[in-house]
Amino acid sequence: MWQRLLIYLLLLLLLGIVVGGGYLIVLLVQVSRMLPSSEQIVNLKPYEGTRILSQDGVVLATLTNERRELAKLSEFPKTLIDAVVAVEDSQFFQHRGISPRAVFRAVWVNLREGRYAQGGSTITMQLARNAFLTQKKTFHRKLQEALLALQMEQYLTKEQILETYLNEVYFGSGAYGAKTAARVYFNKSLSQLTLAECALLAGVIRRPSVYSPHQNPQLALSRRDIVLERMRALGFIDGEQYEQAKSEPLRVVPLRRQGIRYKAPYFVFHVLKQLAEDYGEEQIYRAGLTVETTLHWQMQQAAEQALREGVARYGRGAVTQGALVAIDPQTGYIRAMVGGVDFSKSQYNATTQGRRQPGSAFKPIVYCAAIDKGVLTPDSRIVDAPVSYPSYPRPYRPKNADGRYRGAVTVRQAIAYSINIPAVKTIAMVGPQTVIEYARKLGIQSPLEPNLSLALGSSAVRPIEMAVAYGVFATGGNRCEPIAIVRVRDSEGNIIQENAPNITYGVISQNTARTMDELLQTPVRMPGGTAYRVLRDFPEARGKTGTTDEGRDAWFVGYTPELVTAVWVAREVYDAAREQKVYLPMPRVFGGTVCAPIWRDFMSKAVPLQKEWLRKRAPEEVPQRTQQPESVDTVTLTLCDDTGMLASPYCPRTHRFTFRRGEEPRQPCTLHGAAPDIGVEPAGEAAEAPTERAEPPAVSPPSPAEPEVPPPAMTVPGSLSGGSDAVTLPPRSSDPAPVAAPAPPRLSEPPKVTAPPPPERVRICADSGLLASRYCPEVLVKTFPAGRAPGKRCNLHRPPPGEQ
Repeated sequence: MWQRLLIYLLLLLLLGIVVGGGYLIVLLVQVSRMLPSSEQIVNLKPYEGTRILSQDGVVLATLTNERRELAKLSEFPKTLIDAVVAVEDSQFFQHRGISPRAVFRAVWVNLREGRYAQGGSTITMQLARNAFLTQKKTFHRKLQEALLALQMEQYLTKEQILETYLNEVYFGSGAYGAKTAARVYFNKSLSQLTLAECALLAGVIRRPSVYSPHQNPQLALSRRDIVLERMRALGFIDGEQYEQAKSEPLRVVPLRRQGIRYKAPYFVFHVLKQLAEDYGEEQIYRAGLTVETTLHWQMQQAAEQALREGVARYGRGAVTQGALVAIDPQTGYIRAMVGGVDFSKSQYNATTQGRRQPGSAFKPIVYCAAIDKGVLTPDSRIVDAPVSYPSYPRPYRPKNADGRYRGAVTVRQAIAYSINIPAVKTIAMVGPQTVIEYARKLGIQSPLEPNLSLALGSSAVRPIEMAVAYGVFATGGNRCEPIAIVRVRDSEGNIIQENAPNITYGVISQNTARTMDELLQTPVRMPGGTAYRVLRDFPEARGKTGTTDEGRDAWFVGYTPELVTAVWVAREVYDAAREQKVYLPMPRVFGGTVCAPIWRDFMSKAVPLQKEWLRKRAPEEVPQRTQQPESVDTVTLTLCDDTGMLASPYCPRTHRFTFRRGEEPRQPCTLHGAAPDIGVEPAGEAAEAPTERAEPPAVSPPSPAEPEVPPPAMTVPGSLSGGSDAVTLPPRSSDPAPVAAPAPPRLSEPPKVTAPPPPERVRICADSGLLASRYCPEVLVKTFPAGRAPGKRCNLHRPPPGEQ
């Protein structure tokens, strides 16, 4: 019985071998017919270059494989040959094109990882793939690669294969061949390369887009050390050479394209990174693609000019670096991108790679969370006074940038004047985690620390993320992901990739977006706003300034309905001792004095270009834009600068502001009093009527027998008021302020009118809001209605020790 079973098993095994062998023979015959001839192996043809186009048809870059300098095998240093053989194919001089050991090792790794993690390709197989095959990781292509390697070993010697490989292989940054790579990375000839530099070049070959020292210097160093360790293990170098090479610092020259000038270089490399992920970096230079992008060349020129000249003109000699990115908020199309002041000096793209603290430019995200949650309205008043948070992981005592405290301020004033204390109190009430959730909704992807200082921009973000976040306010609550590539065509003109706008609708409510859009007009339109002096003549502008501690970073992020733009500047210097860039304080540099003017200079040219492009393009060629909120009726009122309420004749400083009808404040100023209605219109600008589109809300005088009842207020738990645990919010706009109706006068007897007592003018401490003493550093003279002046004297500023 056992003998019969054994015979059956042997027959089945033999049958499997015959069937499998037959299938393999058929497959080998089919694959071998697709292999190039020996003549083709000798005569390789150059590939067509890839073109990158702007949306208005300008050629930004032409990428070809012409950056290759050929060299004889004798010109390559022995250390470079040893490094390449050590890390890529240690059995190169023993095998005949295929290394069984490498194949079995690759199979074991792939089975262990559960994916295609390692290919087991020899140097000959890599040369076969690079010269004749695609980069797809399939069994069919792998079989072609192996057969072609065996064929090449029949026609070429090991020396010829190695020489061709070192001239053919891609080293990243557009450099083909080791001789070109030596120039691109080190500006040296082959004979001048050190052991450490040879090891670095050999390490780049495996994954050029990852290990390129221009893109990832730290990963390149780690990879170099792995190559050195491999060379020592194989006996190519001794321990002393290993230690000496490992201690050598990375000295890479800035990337320069020899014979090729790139327009918009930061944007071009941003596009190249995406193409490398989709098609493989090597094929970009050989496949003859046509890449149509979102960039508008004239806007790009305006952006480069505005940043370059703005840093020189407004930077007061302290600013050395900056960045600007402009996005169409309705589609996410990147219209301009400038990652630095001078690409020849730094290829680091600060708009997409750099993370810097945004300072007060982050505050709108905090207020957006509170408003969307229904906690605050634009007219909510928050006490701006010293506050401490002992429950914080360490005692946290935020301060205002100017050291002043203004008492009760509205959310409008807090944003317009960029006051720190109200922002911190707001995040303390809604919670840092809630603010982070809203930041994610708006498009902030950088890590954010869940602490109170997040309200002041303590967590670093990218400029492009800030532009996306502000774009949500411009679109009525919809987030558009930034897009750089519209479509890609192959060498025959066929579309192989097309990207439509990626829009997430309703990340915040339309009402919240409208409210934030209104609030972001205050820094520009409200007198004293942080960008008022620069942008008051730019009627469509909305935005927010940002300046970090010690002035190490300055920002302005703003938008119009057509374009959202983020501007960042800093004082960047290279610290030779630490071998890294550092950012130094910039005295007298603020977001409103440097970044806002740069933003204005760019947007004054870019917005008309964007409008013109939208008007000229055929409807089918213009991407579907997000729906704009319907126009609403508005009313313009005169407000008190101190309270944000309806101004009275006694308010010393006022301003005009436009509201959506139904959302305007209804309560007259309670700080400076109101004149009684005795049938005489009070004189002065504060009594000016609203614009012609609407009349001011009627407020009747109180009856002598029935005193005026103030509008009901609602309180919200929290720590917004500093000295108490509640913040007082005004009544909802939909609820009219209840007032008492006056008693009608009798015809025979006119109503008696008693003149009010004269107002009081007193000296007030600017920090505490109480009666000033001679020790208060800053004193304001204010007018109060009779009996309403503060009764207590300032207790913040005391006499120095020894003085009574």
